[in-house]
Parts: sequence; structure tokens; C-alpha cells
Amino acid sequence: MHYALRRLLAATSVFACAAAGASAQLPTSFSIAGDGATISAPSTFTGVAITAGDILTAATVPPPPGGVNSPGNGILPAPAVLISAGLGPPAPGLGLTTHAGCVGVPPGGLCPVEVDALAYGSDFPIPTHATAPSTYQFSVDRWAAGMPGTPPLFAAIGGEGSLGITEAAADIFGDVGIPLAPVPPFGPALLGARKLVDGNGVGPPPFMVPFPFALGLLEPSPPVPGPGAGDDLDAVDVNVLFWNYPIYYSLDSAFPNPATGIPNSGTALAHGVSGADVLLTPAAGAGPVIYAPAPLLGLDLMGFDTDDLDALALMENGTGAFEPAPQPFSWAGGATDMLLFSVRAGSAVVGMPDSLFGLPIEPGDILSTPVAGGVSPFPSIFVAAETLDLWTVRSFGPHPVTGLAIGDDLDALDVVNQGTLNDCNNNGVHDPFDILVGNSTDNNGNGTPDECETVGTNYCGPANLNSSGQPAIIAANGVALPQGPLLLGASQMPTNQFGYFLASQATGTATPPGSQGILCLGGSIARFNLQVQNSGTSGAFSIQVNTANMPSNPPAPIQAGQTWHFQCWFRDQNPGVTSNFTDGITVQF
Repeated sequence: MHYALRRLLAATSVFACAAAGASAQLPTSFSIAGDGATISAPSTFTGVAITAGDILTAATVPPPPGGVNSPGNGILPAPAVLISAGLGPPAPGLGLTTHAGCVGVPPGGLCPVEVDALAYGSDFPIPTHATAPSTYQFSVDRWAAGMPGTPPLFAAIGGEGSLGITEAAADIFGDVGIPLAPVPPFGPALLGARKLVDGNGVGPPPFMVPFPFALGLLEPSPPVPGPGAGDDLDAVDVNVLFWNYPIYYSLDSAFPNPATGIPNSGTALAHGVSGADVLLTPAAGAGPVIYAPAPLLGLDLMGFDTDDLDALALMENGTGAFEPAPQPFSWAGGATDMLLFSVRAGSAVVGMPDSLFGLPIEPGDILSTPVAGGVSPFPSIFVAAETLDLWTVRSFGPHPVTGLAIGDDLDALDVVNQGTLNDCNNNGVHDPFDILVGNSTDNNGNGTPDECETVGTNYCGPANLNSSGQPAIIAANGVALPQGPLLLGASQMPTNQFGYFLASQATGTATPPGSQGILCLGGSIARFNLQVQNSGTSGAFSIQVNTANMPSNPPAPIQAGQTWHFQCWFRDQNPGVTSNFTDGITVQF
């Protein structure tokens, strides 16, 4: 499919999140911990004071010439509030009742508004075979040290989080390749992680090298109790092109952080739920309801709010009700939901045997729901922390930063399509999920949404040049079946001109009076008069053809075995007012 037309068809379903400041470099939404330095700072674009419950996005304001424009020598200004934790401003969001009272509370104020994990329900469904590197993207807290023996590279957890640098907590890391999950410690291979997004966009001292992707956060983030000098990324969802409700998340538990002895914010209890529950807000400002209760995740089995779900990746299968996966990959085909998560250090489940391997659970593990008939009622380990370059007590003993029997904390999680499966229609949702929930049809059953299938054979081209200096091109997408769907698109036309598509069951070659182009249709020619389009600033437009009611005389459906030819006519000015045509395309149904 022609690139300009692909972009045009994709643009027809874009949500306007860019108006809220979504980053052009990497459309990512996130939250930060309540002791972060950016808490109570004014949101870029709106000036609203940022809280630990707001869902933020990087602001794309360019730096001044030859300089930088955010505190901490970063390349971006402070983040923008994308979704309010409460009823706004900037607009109704998650509907947390505590939000208004927490606006303006300084860092470390322990205001009960902290969002701990985030997902939109359409994360990449992990397949039964190997995934591409950086499929698992995550953050760590300010005490993370990384695994012993890892080279102290500035793009690794060990390099960013130790050696006095302490810049890991505001960054996003990705795995460097996991052959097959579930993955126990050190199996099938010791791999590690790499930095993908930097908190402030500038590498750690002494080199201060600019990093291509940034969030506008503050660094460094030293492991100290109380308000931090920098930020701690607390929840993240990467490559969010089209966020929408429902929004899934968890809230902060009340038990103490074992590294500091300071209680967590207790946001969950303030809203009558556990920090181990997965919640959802179904519509703007509607407030939280429980989507996945903690016991179904193997959590809170030692008491209410004794565990804290600290990271979340979710592929909701479209039913709207939580259906836990009894075995790894049982979410394939949409029978169950894929829900991956981690737990905060200090959770009662840490150290308990997981239900798949029987290994002690660590706060750095990527966990899944309990395995049916497993060795315990607790969560199952899906990816072991060591495989992600995280320090664990079960493998290495007491933590090198805290000296305590506490492993590195996986603080946020997203599961991202990195090429194993495609997003051919560029709507920010993976193709199998689009098909699963009915966003797209797949009439030929090949796993590709029908709107991405290129059909037809172009003929009668190239078209005569138009005033854009190019020949206009027609393309068809969909499936060559009488019931469709069939999309027609035209590109490389002059801008801001009207046009419409034509169809016939015969071809021809003629230059109509008053036109510079060649009409490639013959016989009885049908015009899509009711779908007149304007080429706008892109010089392109498209329509979806109603194959059950072709504009012939009289209107009739396309029949199996028929061959139809399509072309686009449009106004032109070259230099006087005239018209022109694309080339033609033939589709055999």
C-alpha cells in the first residue's frame, strides 16, 4: 500500500491525545511516586500541580537554541498531566476522591492519591514462542542495584543504579532478549536489560551525554528516605497512541517500605480497596471499581492489603470481566485475560513459593496468575527477576545498597509489540487483539486485519501529472469478497480539492472534455456521488465501499465472480480550473 495512503487511513481513527501533550518521540504515559521531586510541580501546558495519582506524558516543547529547558539539565520540560487522578483539572480522570486534597502537597507528603500500576487492556499478548528484545519494558525503584557482575554500563541497571550514580529510578529499561517464557532464574539464559528511555534525557555524570528519548523527570534519584532529589517512575504504559477508558490500575498499599520503615501512602485503603486489587475506571470521572480482586491473583492470602501490586501489563479479552489464565499462554485465542504484574517489596507474598516453579517470589519477578493445580496458591513466576538484570535475595543474598534481605523492585511494567506481531493499521493496538475484540475483521483468517490487506491490480498508469507535479495513485485495501470490507484511497493529488471515486465493470481509455487526465473506465460508469471527499492538506482521501449497494443504475450488490474497476476523479488547477484522474485498479471478487 502506498505510504501516504497508509498514513491517511491510519489517521482516520486517531484519538486527539496530542492535544494533551503526548510525546511525538515516544507516546508513553506514566505516573511517579509520591516522594518524587516533580510532585506538586506545575504540569506543562496547564500549570496544574502534579500529584502521584495523575497519569502523565512527556511534553514535546523543544529546548531553546543551544540549551536545555528543564530542571536537572534535561532536554524536556516537566511532564504534562494527560489524565487527572480525580475530577480534574485538566478534565475528569480516574475519579479518585482524594485527589483534590492532594493537589499541591509537596513531595513525601504521603497523600493518599498514589497510582502504582497502569494499563489500558490492550497490551501485547505474549506468544508461546520467543519474543523480540524489549518486549518487556519496566522501571525499578531508587534502591535498585542490578545483578552482580553486570558491566557498569550507563545504559544498564547496574550502571545507572549503582556506583553513586543513582539514575535508574526515572528510566525505562527493556530486556535484551528472552527466548521463551516462563523463565526461571538463569534459564534458559542469563540475558539482562538495557535503558530505552532516560528520565531527563541526559546520561549520568561525568559525561552527561544526551539520550534520544526522555520523560521530563528529574535525576538523580538517590536511595534516601523521605522526599527524593529526583523522581521514581511508578507506573508506565509505552507506545500509547490511543488511550481510552476503561483505564486499569492499582493503588498504593499502607504497609511500610522495608528499605525506609516509612509507610506507603495507603491510597487503596482510603478508597476501600486493597493495594493488591487491579481496579478500573470505566469512564471519565466515574471512580474506581475492582476489575481483578487480589485473591484471584494469588495475593492478600495472608490478610487484606498485605500485598501491593506494583506493576501491571494486561490484555483484556474483550468480555470486560476478569478471567484469570489457569496456565501460561491460555490467553492465546482470547479465552482468558493475560495479566502480568509484580509486587512491592514488603508484600507478604515475597518469599512464598510461586505456583509454577516452587521458587521464592521476589519483588523483581514478572508474575502471572496462579497455575491451576500448582505447587502453591500464590502467583506464578513468568519471567524471573535475574533474567531482567535485577538483584534477588534467592540468588545473591542481602541487598548491596540496603544491606537487607530485599531484592530489587520491579516498579512498573509494560509488554510491547516489538515485531513478533504487527500493528498494520497503526492504531496502537496489536493486530490479534483488534481481531479478537472485533475492532477489525479477518474474513480470510490469515491473522491480518482486513483493512490492511492490499487487493487489486493497478492499470492505466501512471496517471497524467497533476498540479502537485505527481501522478495521482489509487489503492484498494480489504478483501476481494462480495461482503467486503473494501477501502479505496487516492493519494498524490493537489491539496484542498474535491473529488470522488468511480466504478465500472468495463475498462476504457478516454480524455473527457475539460479534463487533463485519462478516464480508464468504460461501459456503465457508477459514481460515488454521496461520498464526495476533499484532499485537504495531505493531498489524499479514502472511502469505505458499500459492496452491498454499488451506485450502479439501479444500485446493486457486488456478486461473486464479478470483476470491478475503480478510479478517482478530482478537481485540479493547472493553471486554469480543470480536473484529473488517478490510475485505475481492478478487483476480481
